[in-house]
Formats: sequence, structure tokens, C-alpha cells
Amino acid sequence: MKIKATLLFLLLFTFSSFSFAQQFAGLVKADTLKKYLRELTGDMPTVIDGNTYTITTRNTINLGSNYIAANYIKYRLKTYGLTVTEQPFTFTYYGNNYQAKNIYAVQTGKLYPNKKLIICAHFDNMPSAGIAPGADDNGTGTCAVLEAARVISKLNTNYTIVYALWSGEEQGLKGSAYYANLAYSSQEDIQGVINMDMIGWDDVRNNDLAVYDALPASLFITDKLSSVNAGYGINLTLSKYATPMMNSDNYSFYYKGYPTICMIENDYAVNNHYHSAEDKYANINTAYYEKCASLAIYTLAELAGAAVPNGTEKTDALPSSFTLYQNYPNPFNPATTIKYSVPKPGAQNGSQLQRVTLKIYDLLGREVASLADGYKAPGTYSVQFNAGSLSNGIYFSRLTAGGYSAVRKMILLK
Repeated sequence: MKIKATLLFLLLFTFSSFSFAQQFAGLVKADTLKKYLRELTGDMPTVIDGNTYTITTRNTINLGSNYIAANYIKYRLKTYGLTVTEQPFTFTYYGNNYQAKNIYAVQTGKLYPNKKLIICAHFDNMPSAGIAPGADDNGTGTCAVLEAARVISKLNTNYTIVYALWSGEEQGLKGSAYYANLAYSSQEDIQGVINMDMIGWDDVRNNDLAVYDALPASLFITDKLSSVNAGYGINLTLSKYATPMMNSDNYSFYYKGYPTICMIENDYAVNNHYHSAEDKYANINTAYYEKCASLAIYTLAELAGAAVPNGTEKTDALPSSFTLYQNYPNPFNPATTIKYSVPKPGAQNGSQLQRVTLKIYDLLGREVASLADGYKAPGTYSVQFNAGSLSNGIYFSRLTAGGYSAVRKMILLK
């Protein structure tokens, strides 16, 4: 089944982004982003493994303070149930040798465990002496990666995600270059890299975000950013540049030929507290920051094929009616998630248990899969349908329960 690229893009925008937006919009929490950023920048103390710290600097040359920040990141990532790695490295800077370490966590994909998507930022900062909050540069990017891990670690993903925080960026992209060189030499299959660097300063309040994507292979990330920006109602102004951002960590991956983009506040709105003790939380435009972080996180979720794990979703209120939702993503290849609701007692034939069937049919009306057939308590359920053995084409999901019946069209594109 062949579909022109423009039509495919429209289908993906109409079905995929809308369906994802229905499921995931609102998972990114502004209060969590703010809390992380206040803790990482010393605006408030934090507790790491039972001990209280105030992080006054994250400069790589200040090894002790940099490692406290690294331990904060490690502690946060571990609370999400992820496998966390410390990656130590040495580097030379102005003739002196220094030690540093990257921190990254891995969430293994269900369908393509060897294919990786990376969301990253550098956690080190400037100035090199004295108080260095580094709120915009680059506490914003770092905490957005932590929030991505908090949100997406609860979901199933088709692709493996690496949540990476680099050190030594201010000394010349040392940490990201170390990781990228090892990945390239070991032939890691990195599908794409989203790098965030300074996403919290918008002094003219025009919601303008620069996106750098020099490689043609990176355009699929930029296209997804655009569809998510519109589909989720984030409504940033995306200024796109077909050049590499040479002064940020995306360049380490660009240099090795990996698809990568850099998200950064636009040049004409450069933070006038850059690399100073005044780059603190109080000077962050938190509304703009939330938009940028949300854009990156929801884009990553869509690219990774994120889906709610099979089973009942947590919800504060029981559904008031039977509902069969549109599958997401749609079009899909080869897996998609189908969500349905069973009503509470007394609502639309509601009772304590409901006999529910959820089946998949092809275009000729032949049943190709049965995903549910039995009594279900009131609640909202999500099940995954894997069409790996089926041919391209149009399929239908059908939910029946009592007098209720609903059908949704699904498109399989391999």
C-alpha cells in the first residue's frame, strides 16, 4: 500500500498527534519542573540519599560540587525505576587534566531494544568560581530531561530511550563527545538525539524557540516537533535553522553522523545573565520553560511509540459511559494501543461487572484478533495490538458490551 509522503504526513498529524495529545497532554507538570530547577540551582535545599545539600555550583572544574549535582541527577533517575550509569572520563583543559562523569539512564524498548533515542542536556555550568546557579544554562535542559524520565518511564515504548546528562560541556563538549565516540566505535544504532540547551529565557515574551537540524536525516525530528507543537496546543514559534549548533552537545552527535537537533532560545533573546551568578531561578520565564520542556518530552514520547502499559489506568473517577477511543499511534507500525472505558454502576447499563469484547477486523470483515472477551469491572483499560504478522491496510477495532457497540478505523503502514 503506497501513500505519498505529503498524505502520510497529514495522516500522521491528524491521527497520531491528536490521539497522543488526548492520552498524554498534561502529564508534564509545571510544579515538578520548577521544583527540580530550584533544587538543582540552589534556590532551595534538596535531599539526596537521606542527606541535605544546597547545590551552589555545578562547574566541572569544581569536582566536589559537580559530583554532588551528578549524584542529585542519579538519585532522581533511580526513583523512576530506571537503570542508571555513571560514565567517568578524563579530559585536558588549558594544559591540565581533569576528571568528570556523565550520568545516563536507560529505558529498554519493547519492540526495538537495540534502536535508541536520546534526550539530553549538559548539567555543568558557569562561572567557574563562586556562586553559579546556572538556571537557564543549563538547569532548564537538565530538569527537562529529568521530567521526561519521570513521565515516560511509566509508559511502554517501542524504542529504547537514553536519558543523558553530560558534564564538561563548558570546556568544549567533553562529556557528550566521550559518549558519542564510544557509541560510534561500538556501532550503536542511535535513531535520533534531542538536545536541550537554555530553554528558559524569553525576555520579549514572543515564545520563540530555535531548532537546529543540519542533517537531512534529522528532519523527521523537526517535523515531529512541529506536529506536536500544533497538535498539543503548545504554540511556540519554531525558528528552524538548517545548520549545526556547534557550541552545544548535539554537535558531538552531528559530527558522527547521527540524526540530532538542538532546541535553544533564539539568539536575539540571549539571556543577559549568561554565565554569571545572576543566572538564577528567579530570572527564568517559567511559562516559556514549561512549553519548551513539554514540546521536547511529548515529541520524544511520540517518536518512541510510547503507550500506557496493558491494564487498567489509574483514574480518580470511574467512567460514566462505555467508550472506545481511537487507537494511538494511528497510522501505526506494527503496534498500537487501544483504550476503552467501562462505566460505573448505574451509568449507561453500568453494573459491577460488564461482559466486554474487543476484536479487530480486516477490511473484508474477517476477525484477525481478539483483545478482550470477558467480564470487566468499571474502569478504563488499555491493550496493545501488534500487527506484525498482518499486511498493510485498513483495519477496524470493535467494542461491544450489552447494548453498546462502537467501531474505530485503524491504518497499518509498514
